[in-house]
Amino acid sequence: MKIPINKLYPWRGSIAGLVLLSSILHCSGLGIDKEENTDAETLSILALVQAGASSDAARVTSTSNITIPNSTFSTLTFDTEVFDQGNLFDAGQPTRLTAATTGIYLISASVQFGNNQTGMRHVNLTKNGSSDFATESRNAVSTSGFSTYITISTVQAMSGGDYVEVRVFQNSGASMNVAGGVDYSPIFTMHRVAN
Repeated sequence: MKIPINKLYPWRGSIAGLVLLSSILHCSGLGIDKEENTDAETLSILALVQAGASSDAARVTSTSNITIPNSTFSTLTFDTEVFDQGNLFDAGQPTRLTAATTGIYLISASVQFGNNQTGMRHVNLTKNGSSDFATESRNAVSTSGFSTYITISTVQAMSGGDYVEVRVFQNSGASMNVAGGVDYSPIFTMHRVAN
């Protein structure tokens, strides 16, 4: 079956979304109808993804809250594999997802910070322990009773053996929990989408 991607969604400006959908379609055996797609950027991304989509993919989470200190970047730990095709997660190094092979990876994280209306919240994706390659920050939600949520996603070139970690920061004035044991926090995913 061939799918005209540009008939499904307006993908312009959403490279990560296009890569994710194309990868899902490719892995499920569906094809992309290139004759229905005329945008040059869309076609080149589709070609890249279709040439190298793989089953290397992992999603990990934590079953309990993680306490993070005030005004210090902390690396999150994960204790549960939701799935892990390609052995990207090693419980002996619970902060990392590691590229099994060289390629282009779609990497994302989702974090729910504790209920507190003071300060900033940050989530960074860090490669090999030292290089932040994606970051998202925002002010704490100002309404009492509501938590601050941050989701971050990007596409990153990785060599086999490179690893990614999720680092978080908050400056509420005291230690705070990142919610664990829920379907949406903390979540850490990595999927090889191209060679």
